[in-house]
Parts: sequence; structure tokens; C-alpha cells
Amino acid sequence: MANIRDENTGNGVFVDSNGTLQIGLYDLNGNLIFKTPGTSYLSTDRIMPMGGLSDNVWRSIRSNAIGDLASASFTPIIDYTIETTNIPSNFYSFTSSQTITTALATGTLLNASAIGTSGSYAVIESSKLIPKNSRGPLFLKVRARLIKGGINGTAEIGFANPTPGSAALIGFGFFFYYDNMGTLRPKCVFNTLTSVLGTDFSASISSSKYYDWEILVDDNYVRFIVSDPNTQTIITDQTLTISEGIGKTGQYSHFFTYARIYYPAAGVGTTFTQMYVADMMVGFVDRNLTKPYSHIQSGNFLNSLISPTTNLTQIANWSNSAAPSAATLANTASYSTMGGQFSFAAVAGAETDYALFEYQIPSPYSFYCTGIEIDTFNTGASGNVATPTMLTWALGSNSPSANIATSGGKIVTLGAQSFPSAVIGSQGQQINQHFTTPFVTDAGNYIQIIMKCPIGVATASQVFRGVVQIEGYFE
Repeated sequence: MANIRDENTGNGVFVDSNGTLQIGLYDLNGNLIFKTPGTSYLSTDRIMPMGGLSDNVWRSIRSNAIGDLASASFTPIIDYTIETTNIPSNFYSFTSSQTITTALATGTLLNASAIGTSGSYAVIESSKLIPKNSRGPLFLKVRARLIKGGINGTAEIGFANPTPGSAALIGFGFFFYYDNMGTLRPKCVFNTLTSVLGTDFSASISSSKYYDWEILVDDNYVRFIVSDPNTQTIITDQTLTISEGIGKTGQYSHFFTYARIYYPAAGVGTTFTQMYVADMMVGFVDRNLTKPYSHIQSGNFLNSLISPTTNLTQIANWSNSAAPSAATLANTASYSTMGGQFSFAAVAGAETDYALFEYQIPSPYSFYCTGIEIDTFNTGASGNVATPTMLTWALGSNSPSANIATSGGKIVTLGAQSFPSAVIGSQGQQINQHFTTPFVTDAGNYIQIIMKCPIGVATASQVFRGVVQIEGYFE
């Protein structure tokens, strides 16, 4: 028989009535390490940690309200990324007296004019509302540099509803708030009234540095984290609990994400509040929506409807209440757009390829073409009723040159349309192609819609009209 005893105290281990050796884990203070399910975590508790490193900073693993391990799967919803000197198409900007400038090296500068005029403001906000559902936390990460000004220069980063695109008070929201007296705290607002306010950490923020500003909005609390990406240290980590008198987090089901500089009264001093916003990303965590990547990109305004680099600019050839201009058919673009309306007079039958549409993909994006739809109809009588008109169509993908005769692009056949009679209004067979494997055109190269008329008679009065829809997304 063996005994296990402490050589200093003589105390032996505990064996129960079944002869089972019982072992408990103790912390350095001699306290048992255990937690009863459902009890609160105290700052004095010592537990066996489960976690990992993020930028060399230890973070504990998070679980949900019923004890499941939070999956932390991230589904992006909207992304503010600077590619040119323009505000991205998925965001709006609003100003009064103040100005906004954008540069690749530094990001978007709010209050670039560095003024403190009473009532002046500069705002960027998402162009769409972002849903907040039960058991579906929202996560916001912003890389920003706050230049702390004198009295009355306020700054905000976070979520809000209604739109914060003015000097109005925030109705409902969760945001970092640099107030008119120079304190910087997390803030939750309900019906324009402060529901809960965090502690000031302005002294820990340098006006010359960019920080990562993060907000996690859950059902019963909002967590605010600011970290220094250079030193890999946490500047502040505060959790604000939603009041028991409030029905749901923020009341609304949807929120804008935004950043704002606002002077409720004239600025005091010689330094005025400004803010650089370099990147902003919002997404769901703990929710696997199985949403296709193309849907995510489209929701981020990176579809074939608008330019990814020029704010809310349509890229198809379609002018309000106007016919398309007559195309001059050649090896180079008749229309330098991403599809749209077209019009051309019948040409003599030949094996000449015409670049009816041609669009250069703006840098640094690539375009994934997932489908093409073409409709063509005859608007004028044929000069020779004995000769039908035959049109064949192709997609030119990833062409390095605007001239299809020398472009080196890869050709994808789309189909053919025939007009066996000269009946005005007759329509060719619709071409509708959807690609299981998208065809990619890289930055700076051209996507082209190519038309050939192997059979036909040149007739100025026989005009073909139609539309081309190019489906896909930018990346």
C-alpha cells in the first residue's frame, strides 16, 4: 500500500469511499479552479484559459448565451476600401462647410479643411442599412486616425439609425464618441438619449497614429475594442450592457455604419478635430448564411451595374428616355460600356468581327463574367428580301488590347440570330448564356461583346436595335 503525502505538511491526498483519487486544480492563490454553469465571471476568478493569439495579444474564446462555442464565421456585408480619390460606391458622403478628401496613402480625411465653424460637419456612411438579427452579432472594424481638436470638435465611429448624414443628434446607435470637451468613450444611444456610456481613454490615443477600432453588437451588450496595430497592444476593451428597460439592442432591426466630424458650436483653439478613415468592414459573426460569394460582392456594390471606382456611376449604355446613338462598326469599340442598348444599320455579309461593346476593367479590380443575354430586333425593311440577315455573337474575355484584331483576348462563342424576313419588328432568337465557370477579365484588360454578320445586305434603312446584359461581379 502506497501513501502520497505533502512532505511539508504531512497532508495526504483525498480518496473517496469508492477508492477513487480526487484531484482538483488550484490557482496560485490556493483557490479551486472551477465554475458552476450559469454563474457570472468575476475579475478575481482564476480559470483554465482557452483562447488564442491575435496580433500577439491573448484573447479568450467566446461562447454564446447557451454555452455553444461561438463559431466566429465572418460574413462580410459592406466594405469601405479606398482604390482611387473617389468615395467608394457603397458609401455616401455629406458635408456642410467642411470638406472631404481621399488619398490612397492616407485614406478619407473628414474635415480636410480643418475648420471649426458652428454647425459644420463631414460624414461618410454606408449606402444601405445593415441588419441586426437575434443571435446574429454585427462586427465593425475600422482603421482610423483621430486628430483630437480643441473644444466643440466631436467625432464618431460606429452604427446609427436613422441616417447620421447631417448635424442631427443620433437617434439610436452604438459608437465611439469623442465629445466637445475632449473625452473619448464608447456610447450607446436610445431615442437620442444616452443609454450607457463607457470610460474615457482619450489620453491613450495619439493624434499621429492609426488604430483599429472594433465594435461587436450582440443581443444584450455592445463590446468596444481599440488596439494599436504597431505595438500589438489593447488600448481599451469595454463592454456596455443594454439597459433592462430597453426592448432590444438599438430598437431598430437595421443600422448604417458611419464616421463623422461635427461641430455643434464654434471650435475653440487653433487645432480642429479631423479623422482619417483608411478601411472599414462590417459583417456578421456566428452566422453561416451560405450566401454565394457573388451575392456578397453584389451587396457590396461590386456588380456589373456600376463602376467599382467611380461613385455610383452606371456603366451600361442606357440614357434616360433616349435612343442609343448609331454604332460605327469596327474592330474597336462602338460603345465603351458594360453592355446596354445598341443600334446599327445592316451591313454586307462578311467575316469581319465588330467590337460592338468594349469595357476596360478599372484597376485594381478583376471582373468575373457569369452570364450574357442579348436581344435583337429589326426596325427597318431589308433592301433585298431574298437575302436574310444572320448575326453571330461572341464574348471577348481578358483582352489586353482595345482592338479585337490584335487584342489576343480569348473568344467564347455565345450563339447566333437570324432574320429570315424583312418584317419590321421581327426579333431574333434570344441569346441567354450562364457560365458555370465564370470568365475573368483582369485589371486594365477589356471585356468585349463581338458581333459578326456572315450573311446580310448593306441597307441604311434596315436598322437593328437591341440590348446586351452582362452579368458578373468585380473583385
